Amino acid sequence: MFNWIWTLSFLAILGFIYVLERNILKEMKNHGVKIHWDDDDTADRFSIGN
Repeated sequence: MFNWIWTLSFLAILGFIYVLERNILKEMKNHGVKIHWDDDDTADRFSIGN
């Protein structure tokens, strides 16, 4: 009966985590840490098997 409340809560938590993750990735990038899903040109540096 209250599934929409759980859905809204779940989406809100996901959105918060997403924003938090983006901020963390931006901070790490500002400190010189390259994340492979953030920069296409450094993808093969972090891929397994290369």
